[in-house]
Order: sequence, then C-alpha cells, then structure tokens
Amino acid sequence: MKKIAVIFFMLVYIHVYATPVNVIISGTILGRTTDTLNIRSLNGKLNKDILIDASGKFYAAFETEKGYHQVTLGKQKTEIFIDEGYIIQINSHNSKYDFTVIYEGLGAEINKYMEEKAFINQELLLLEYYGNYAYLDEASFLKQRDSIYNLRVNLLKSYNINNTFFTFIEEQRAYLRKIADIHSYPNMRIGIAKDTAYIKSDNYPDYRTLFDINDVRLLDVDLFIYLLEVVIWDITSERIAKQTDTIDYYLEVLHDINKEIKLPEIKEPLLFTFAFNRMAYTKDKELFVKTYKKYANDKDNIKKVDELHARYKRIDKGAIAPDFAFYDIDSNLVTLKSLRGKVVLIDIWATWCLPCMQELPYTDSLITAFSAENFQFVGICYFDKYRTWIRTVTDWNMKGIHLFAPDTENIFFKQIMMQGIPRYIIIDKDGAFYNSNAKRPSDPRLKAELITLLKAQ
Repeated sequence: MKKIAVIFFMLVYIHVYATPVNVIISGTILGRTTDTLNIRSLNGKLNKDILIDASGKFYAAFETEKGYHQVTLGKQKTEIFIDEGYIIQINSHNSKYDFTVIYEGLGAEINKYMEEKAFINQELLLLEYYGNYAYLDEASFLKQRDSIYNLRVNLLKSYNINNTFFTFIEEQRAYLRKIADIHSYPNMRIGIAKDTAYIKSDNYPDYRTLFDINDVRLLDVDLFIYLLEVVIWDITSERIAKQTDTIDYYLEVLHDINKEIKLPEIKEPLLFTFAFNRMAYTKDKELFVKTYKKYANDKDNIKKVDELHARYKRIDKGAIAPDFAFYDIDSNLVTLKSLRGKVVLIDIWATWCLPCMQELPYTDSLITAFSAENFQFVGICYFDKYRTWIRTVTDWNMKGIHLFAPDTENIFFKQIMMQGIPRYIIIDKDGAFYNSNAKRPSDPRLKAELITLLKAQ
C-alpha cells in the first residue's frame, strides 16, 4: 500500500489566492491515532481542524481559496490542490504508519497526479540535495537538471488535467526549481565541494535571463518571489562591491527592490516577504521597518510587519532571554538559568544540516580559545533523531554542553522566534540577550564580539 511522501520546503513566500471556492472533504480513518484531521492553505488563510468521530468518519464542507493546501493526519502530511466544487475523500488504515488517499468527484485527476508527484519528489531528494549536486562537474549538473525538469513535466502531461491554471503553475514550479538550482550550483561547487578553482564556463546559463521578473502570473508559483529576492540581492552585491560592518545589506536590498521592481503587484509582495523574513538579520530594525513602510502600501502587510517588529523587541539586546530545560547526553537536565554568571554561546543545529556540520571545526577552536574565560558553549540539537545526535556528538568528540530538543514546538523556540538553522545566540552573564542572531563561528566577527563582551563583564 502506498504511503504519502513528506517533502519539506522553506516557504519563502505566502501568496494570497484571490478566488474563494467551496470544497467537501470526507472519509474514514481506521485504527486512528488522532481525533482531528487538519487542512491548511499554504497561504496561511485557512487552518482548519476537522473532527474524526469514534467510528473514524469525518465530513466538512467549507470555503477556502483556490490553490495548494496541506493535509495533516497525525504525523502524516500530503499536499492537495483545491478548486471550486472539489470533493475529496481521504481514507486511512492507520494514520501513524499508512496514509492512503482516495479521490472522488471534481479534482480527482489533479490530486491523483499530486499523489504520484509526491512519490517522485521523494525519490529525487538525494539528487536535488545541494550536498550531492555540488560535486558534479558543470556539464553533468546541467544535464541532470534538464532530466529532472523533463521528468516532472512529462508526469504532468501523462494525466488528463483540464485546468489551465493548475497546469501552468505546476510547469512553472518545475521550471523555477531548475532555475533556482542553476543559480545555486556555482556557490555550492565552491563552498560545499571546496572546488576553489572552479570558474563558470562561458556557456553556463545566466539564471536572470531564464525568467521574466515582470510576469505577474508567476506570483502564484512559490519560488518566484524567492528568485526575485535573489536577483535583487545580486544587484545589491554588485552595487556594493564589498560588505563592511557599516553597511546593512538588508536595508540596501529594500532600497533596490523599490528601485528595480516596477510593477506594484509584484513589488508589494516582494517588499513584504523580504521585510517579514529578513527583519531578524538587519542591523537596525527600527530603520528597516521605517524604510519598508515608506515603500509599501498594503495596510494589512504593514500591520503584520509592525506586529513582527514588536515581537522582535522581546529578543533585542538587553532583554532577558527565556529559559529552556533540555537533557544533555548523560540525561542531566540543563536550564539556561543554571548558567547565569557566564557568557553563553548557544548553537541551535542538526546533524542533517550541512552548514551546521561545516561550522563544527570552527566551533571547536572557539571553545578552546575561551577555555580559560567565564564562558560556556551550549549546543541544542533541533529537529533531529536522538540516536543520530548521540552518535554525532560522540564521534566528533564535541566540546561544551550538548542538549537534545525532542520537540520543535517547544516554547523556547517560539520565544526566540526560530526561523532556521544554524542559529547562534549570545547571552550575557545576567541572562540577557547580547545578540539573538550572532555570526557563525567561521566568521571572525563572532570571536571579536565575544572578546568584547567578556572584557566588559
């Protein structure tokens, strides 16, 4: 029996589908381990729990917006597409281990395709992982990207889908994913494969010429805004030849978005997405938000940015850091409060995170450099497997205190506004934030910052 593959993406953009639609979702869950089925639109507008009765049956008729939705049943997830009048029946024999979806009525063909696409995406995970394609030579990489793109398009064409909106979005999803990889490959080849002698060939595609930044139709493709941000970031980098401590790149990107993007219907969501996702990294949040509001016009988006800014003030320099309570490798409970009196560097990481693992030698050197100081390093393993964590900490002979977080929903991660890993946080001896988004150990500025703080305290 087939199982739904779970694919993780970084949702860099939340687009609002403008068309309201009505849908019916029903089914039976046998051997259920949960009493609710959740359906959430990827734009965040809908987040609905559907009750499952004692016999395992459920039924819900509701209005949502046309587009992609995520269905969650226990630990199982799948993506479906909803349009007007769709009737989707979901059956499962055991929500913990097996999640079989049966589609009926309008939309059956589309969602049968979505199910098969999920399995293919699962099979492609290793091929599309930058830690693998970084080691390919340029010609092999480009050939592989073409093959993957053609595989996805041919799968779409093999289904009799009479929905031009959906087929356009799916084709562009596959195409923009290929472009994103073309953009990433040179950096991965140098940074991950350590091929410092690599230089792009004259024939290597310029990703900026491969899509139209003014194509409004692409707003419904999740990678479009991400690629626009990359384009503007490159423009900013070219304009400012060398990053210095006095330049706030994130603020400069806001200026370039306003300058380079002409169409308001594209500029507005790009400004919002960048401001919302990158506010954590700007040097001066007050100025960053003020600049965003100068260029933005959407009142709802401005309100969301203001609310996010207010939340970030809770982790600004000088604010008392929230406590945590996690177990170390010897099953001892460790809290942040127990480390008061020391300068603490927190590293939130995972064994599967390549950038995290690449920082380990630098982290080791940093810990050694401050071994005689009133300093404590704390690694918190996030969203990982316990045994893999134990093996990694042991095999790498990792120094400092190492803790395991069994639940990504832990209140501590919400309080520090967790977005991605690796994440480094500096806490002063009084338990207050000194820098809630510090540089990585490979960046000399982190060591300099710690030296300054240790001297002051």
